[in-house]
Amino acid sequence: MESKDNNINNNSNNKKDGKSFNDVMSYWSIKDSGNKIPIIPLQSSNSKIVNSNRSDGQEIQRESISCYSSVALNSEDPQIDSINNYSSNPLLTNNDTSAAAAPQQQPPQIENSMSEERGHEYDEFLNKREEEPKNLSKEEQEERDEKLLTFYKPSTNSDSGSNYNVSNYSPAAASYSVQSYSAAGIYSASVLNQSRQKEHKQQQQQQQQQEQKQDKVYRTETPYGSDSYKSVVQSSGSSAYNPYGVENYNPSTDSSASNYSQDNEEEFFISTNEDIHRINTLPEEKSECSWVNSGSNWNEAFQHFMDLPCSEDKYKNLSNIANDFVYCADSFGKIIISELHLPHEQKTIKPLALGGVAGGLKYMCQNIIFKFVIDTELVPGIWMYGETKRSDEKAQKSAGHEIKGLNNFLELSNGLVRFPLMAIIDYRGYRLLAISALPINKKTIVYGSCDGGNTVHCSDEKINQEMERMCKILNLTGHVVGANKVFIYGPGDIEIHKGFDNRYYMIDFARIFPPMYPCVLNSNKKIGRDIFYSMIRPELLTRSTKPLSSDGFSGWQTDTLDNVKSLNDDIKKLSERLHSEIIPECIKILDASKRKKGNRNGETLSADGQISSSNYSSNFSFSSDSAFTNNSTSSDSSVSSDEILAMEEMSLDFTNVGVGAKRTGKDFTEKCLEMLKLIDFIHSRGVNLKYLGLIAKSVGDREIRNLMLTEVCARVWKRIIRSKIREKMDKSNRPSEGPYKQILSDIFEIILSTNKAKYKEFWSSTSSGNFKYVALRVFPKCLSKNDRSESMDLRSSIDTRFLAYRIILMLNIRVNNSAFEQFLSNPKYIISHKDIEEVGSVVKYPNIIDFAAGSYLFYESQRITNESDSIPVEISRWIENSQMKLRSAARSMPLSYKVLVRSSMANMLLANISTNFKESIDICRTTLDTIRRTKSRHKGQSQLLALEGMLRLKLANYLLFCSHNYQEFRFEIELARAKLEEALSIDINSVEEFLHQSLPMERYFAKNELRDKTLLFSERRRYNELFSMVLMMHEASETSILRTYLPTAFSKIVQIRDLSIPNALARLLDASRVNQLLEQLPNMRCMTVAKTSLTSDICYNILNMKNLKNIKLDHSHIRTNNNINTKDLPIISNYNQFMKLLLTELPSLLSLQLDSKSICDEDFEGIHHLFDRLYNLSISDSQITDKTLIALAPHLKNLCSLSLTVSRDYGDEGLIAVLESVQDRLKKLCVSYNSKITDKSAQVIAKHATKLEELLIARTRFSDEAIANIASKTEKIQILDLSSTNTDVSTVYALNTHGAKNLEKLYLAESQKINDVYIELLINLKLNLKVLHLPECDCADELLWKLFSKLNNIEELSMPNHFHLPSFMESYEPSGAFIEECDQPLYSLKTLNLTMCTISLNSLQDLFHLVPQLESLSISAVTYVNDQSIILDLNMDVLYSMVPLFYNLREINLSNSKFIDSRQIRCLISKSPSLRNIHLWNCDLINSQQLYDLSCQYPYIQFD
Repeated sequence: MESKDNNINNNSNNKKDGKSFNDVMSYWSIKDSGNKIPIIPLQSSNSKIVNSNRSDGQEIQRESISCYSSVALNSEDPQIDSINNYSSNPLLTNNDTSAAAAPQQQPPQIENSMSEERGHEYDEFLNKREEEPKNLSKEEQEERDEKLLTFYKPSTNSDSGSNYNVSNYSPAAASYSVQSYSAAGIYSASVLNQSRQKEHKQQQQQQQQQEQKQDKVYRTETPYGSDSYKSVVQSSGSSAYNPYGVENYNPSTDSSASNYSQDNEEEFFISTNEDIHRINTLPEEKSECSWVNSGSNWNEAFQHFMDLPCSEDKYKNLSNIANDFVYCADSFGKIIISELHLPHEQKTIKPLALGGVAGGLKYMCQNIIFKFVIDTELVPGIWMYGETKRSDEKAQKSAGHEIKGLNNFLELSNGLVRFPLMAIIDYRGYRLLAISALPINKKTIVYGSCDGGNTVHCSDEKINQEMERMCKILNLTGHVVGANKVFIYGPGDIEIHKGFDNRYYMIDFARIFPPMYPCVLNSNKKIGRDIFYSMIRPELLTRSTKPLSSDGFSGWQTDTLDNVKSLNDDIKKLSERLHSEIIPECIKILDASKRKKGNRNGETLSADGQISSSNYSSNFSFSSDSAFTNNSTSSDSSVSSDEILAMEEMSLDFTNVGVGAKRTGKDFTEKCLEMLKLIDFIHSRGVNLKYLGLIAKSVGDREIRNLMLTEVCARVWKRIIRSKIREKMDKSNRPSEGPYKQILSDIFEIILSTNKAKYKEFWSSTSSGNFKYVALRVFPKCLSKNDRSESMDLRSSIDTRFLAYRIILMLNIRVNNSAFEQFLSNPKYIISHKDIEEVGSVVKYPNIIDFAAGSYLFYESQRITNESDSIPVEISRWIENSQMKLRSAARSMPLSYKVLVRSSMANMLLANISTNFKESIDICRTTLDTIRRTKSRHKGQSQLLALEGMLRLKLANYLLFCSHNYQEFRFEIELARAKLEEALSIDINSVEEFLHQSLPMERYFAKNELRDKTLLFSERRRYNELFSMVLMMHEASETSILRTYLPTAFSKIVQIRDLSIPNALARLLDASRVNQLLEQLPNMRCMTVAKTSLTSDICYNILNMKNLKNIKLDHSHIRTNNNINTKDLPIISNYNQFMKLLLTELPSLLSLQLDSKSICDEDFEGIHHLFDRLYNLSISDSQITDKTLIALAPHLKNLCSLSLTVSRDYGDEGLIAVLESVQDRLKKLCVSYNSKITDKSAQVIAKHATKLEELLIARTRFSDEAIANIASKTEKIQILDLSSTNTDVSTVYALNTHGAKNLEKLYLAESQKINDVYIELLINLKLNLKVLHLPECDCADELLWKLFSKLNNIEELSMPNHFHLPSFMESYEPSGAFIEECDQPLYSLKTLNLTMCTISLNSLQDLFHLVPQLESLSISAVTYVNDQSIILDLNMDVLYSMVPLFYNLREINLSNSKFIDSRQIRCLISKSPSLRNIHLWNCDLINSQQLYDLSCQYPYIQFD
């Protein structure tokens, strides 16, 4: 902006038609066809600046607020609008001669680099250098050292002492030493150390009399792609100051060392190892990002990461560098502002000594250019923004538009035009603009003007086309500007440079958007300087029927008078439309926004008549569904009818806007979110917050009006406070915060005082110096006639405590935690200056920073979700944090396409991992509403269409598989199909990214056996969505693009763990639907088909899966009647036919698992020889006999795993035949639940047990000797299941023979009773067990604790039947002798079985303290006792007392209970959000219908 005001001159060569350039155009002149304002002749940039007359005008008077507090200004104080008119501070202008008067050899305090500026100062930045101080005297050196090393610590009495001495103020950094920031990567350590050493050597040679402890001055040059753009970095070296350095320690001269003991500790004391801080348990430090900011080259790093494709790594690094920039800008900016009134020689960061009047003092630190945002006097008596008097507040408004313009161009850029990093720092009433240094100067400009319009450039055709493209999207028109009358898009003072690195850079964004016509509310008002800071919002600009000129009403437009008038009239029409149509529209929507009282449970009716929950808050904070339709759309509206329906049928949902009695932090937070929701809504309609008061006055709903008026008051107070703090700083010249805390304390007294009579006049009167007077000037027409009444106390219309809460947030005031809690809970508590810890800075920055942070969290969460079998509990929190960042990014640009897409994807991911399907439905609907609201802005965007289609598909999936609503499913699936077809027709790759979240295509692991664990809800959701997608594809037309695109995606799916249809949908989704699904899965490797009727078509589709390695048929049967066969192939009517084809047609098949009671010997007839390729064979719950096993035996020589369980039809003969055939190759053998096999089989098992890793013989009739014999041969055993067998202590002796070093799981439940000897033997084995199921015990509790203390990795434990838990827990002593080698036994326990045990509440509580990782608990058939060991019924009260313990459980077994009903189960689920499995066998009060209802209500929980 400096170049705007700096470089206009009276060039006689620019005359045309007898008029000079100054006569026809000036940067600050105002043009209006209706109001003839004389054009002030331009003055030279070297014109002398004089103070303006302080006449009263339409500005807010900076007079005292008449009140009875010390904060209130008396009549002698200046006007309250500091903002608009406070005494000119010479320190903020470039007339300050202190810099020039300062000696040349002042010691530098911190890096202060000269760089190029836009406009007149570029060449001065390029060539200017400061002299290096030389030949300093010893006293000067010591003085300099003291200044450098002194911390920023004001004197202890600075807050209260009136005789504050500025010389006591340390010139070091505020609250820290700036040079210490090098640790954060701002300086390059190696460069600095080399520079220090080199200069130290030179000084030592030149000045031998100086000591080695001098500071060194060094220079480094930071090229930005060209030698012509360099900056000088000055800093005081600190290498000489090394109090902890090893080289300064001389042990031979340390006499005190001899006083210490010289025994074993001597080596410790003399050690000076540099790695003494290294801790082995901590991981090695790794760089947070891959960029190294050598020389603080912010721009180069920022542009590098902006060029990368979208990925987790890109946004991680982009977020890091952007946050580092903001942190540096904030830190150094606060130092600059704090030291504003210090003498030049005492400033830590010195201002740049440049000429000109634009923008006040300028600084450069760490390649960040800082500029005070203040009003500038163009010519005597005329100010850039204040017109007849200085108004820094209006200048600050203009600076705020810099970020708005940057955000919009950054959104639209295709990479050709680049942008700087930028931040705005508000601190102590002042505003600093911080911009990263760019490799440009005034000679590099290719577009726009850097000399106030004297010369307008458009020399680069690529940039001309790019600007035309972006401006047309923004609805900006091209127009003629400048003395040389050039046709450009955008404002005349915009600048695009071709930098020395060959990149194009855009700067000066403040006037991108056209000005608001200022005479709408007051027809008698003339067009003034407000056209330079009061701009149309981009959301309103898009609603204009004609593109508008950025230079409306200003002297920049130099076209013919008719064209200029036409451009101005277009702006005038849109401004009038804002007040005549759009603002009334908003008011109607707000009046219709409150929920109807008839709705229950926070549910609202959507536009399609469906009930949806409102608990979920949209990323954009409001929903688009409503019953409100605006019929007053003007004829010149540019949106189509369907978009009017989408955009104008809106409903806001307010839940916490009243002035209720609740006063907790959560209540205020929710209310604050409601306010932000309202602001987002107003912005999305294109309405400036300047009109917030106008809307508040007209809203009919009392509670909403109260909320809005409270926000109006908060923003008025913010301006008052900033004005008072700025004025106090100008007068006191004190860097400490004491005075500012007192100002805030006095204001909180005015706001929070419960004595209504004390400040009644201040809150009631509209005369100058009172609150209403100020409010009416900050927010025109914000008070109704009743509110303006002198008898009306404004406090009765607002929430004063929420007002104070908003002020604390707006001004970043840090209040003591205990005081803040007391403020929230006590209506009479008033925050005092003692409660205020800090008045912090407020930093504004481009939304790319929050967008990058939110995107990084999203990509990381998505990656973890796709890679993990189980979703970590913290993922939801990470996604919510991502949404918070994206909401913050959307706040400045509510209709941003990039933010909309990313936040919608985050919502979809949250819906995917949510276990509450109602919440997931609500998330989908709310996100769809948000997308629909932006149709006119982003019409035809393939990614958005794909996202909408996938969200509708997801919604349809939940409606079908969770709500069982087939009609709604069909409606949503049709909408999804249409959107996906439209998206794919535009971009064939637009859907791919979303498919990875919806389909099970990431699970590429292929194991020999499918896991038998219960499916996770997220995995079940993926299978269901696959089913829905297949149904959608088959409903599409034959020519639909989905029929060619989706099969390619389906071909990437290689595993389905459970292909089944819910019982509730069995009639809707019959075998033909399953067949349609299987047709699309040709590349399956592992699959389980469960509870499905297998038709011939289904069987043949399975046979087409040539890569299938593992198949499990779980309780599925071959349909014999009405067998569907649409293929010209033989009908498959039994398992024999199907297995024959499986084993012949699928050469890759290695594992076959059959679990069906319908399987018998006939199914194996004639196909025994086909089993020779199998590595794994599992036959469970079948009717096969020895005949089949004998016939199979010769062909099972390749088996590594054999499972023959739950059968009474085969015996020793068949099993022995198989074992003799397999011999020693077998690694897993399972023959559990078979009562016909005897010790004969046991002997053969022992014979071939040398390689067995898993042996499961539960509920067999083997003798204890036979079992011990087997155990003695299983040296490699890992899993041993001896449940319900005759095993005794001899088995443990047998294990002792080889040590069972690999044993991890030992099942002994319901075997013979064990005693102390048995436990001692287990202890001596030193097993590394993860699973242990104990039989009934007759041993001391202390011995069991000793066993558990040895099992450090135990994860699953089953206690014996009739185990008495209370006495067991009483025997636990953490420091007892029986607790060995374990600080906390059972710490790793995740599964605990207490079936048929005796428990009490206290014993459970004590146990849960020891097992913080417990996930699964069984309390089936337990006996519940109280502390007196009196047996009680496990009724509702008892269960409720236990529920808090179950918060983290994922599985619970409540079977065999006589008192548990469905109501208690619902209570348990509500208190245990992680529950996924609930076992309810033999519960008398829960019948099958209730169990079915529970499964429908909680589909993510497995009930049985």
